Amino acid sequence: MSMLIHRRFRTEVHRLVDGELAADRLDAVGTHLGACDKCRSDLGWWLAIRGSLLGESADRRSLDQR
Repeated sequence: MSMLIHRRFRTEVHRLVDGELAADRLDAVGTHLGACDKCRSDLGWWLAIRGSLLGESADRRSLDQR
């Protein structure tokens, strides 16, 4: 796989995490994630970061309501 194509998939992984990936790209990105350790690792990191940020936002809202 060329570096340019791989770079495109890495960008699409970010869109997937943000919920902005076009529906017609889900299968291709899923297939790539099944074969690419680096992108799968990136996906794990982005999901962890997103989860932490969302959890922190929810914690702050609950504190603000007290």
